[in-house]
Amino acid sequence: MKASCKRCGYPIQPHYTYCKKCYYELGSPKNTVIDNPRTHKCRKCGYPIQGRYYYCPDCAKALGFMK
Repeated sequence: MKASCKRCGYPIQPHYTYCKKCYYELGSPKNTVIDNPRTHKCRKCGYPIQGRYYYCPDCAKALGFMK
């Protein structure tokens, strides 16, 4: 399912807010290109996290990924 730019209606990827042209014309507004962050669960404990992480901070420390 394709999404549309909130400013001009140009077809864009579903997780974007604006097309590239409108994004730069608006001065690269903060937190608007990825308007809809995907919430998913930690692979170890199931805690809801956002971003491109596989584990929550506590599990990442326990597994040795963070010091």
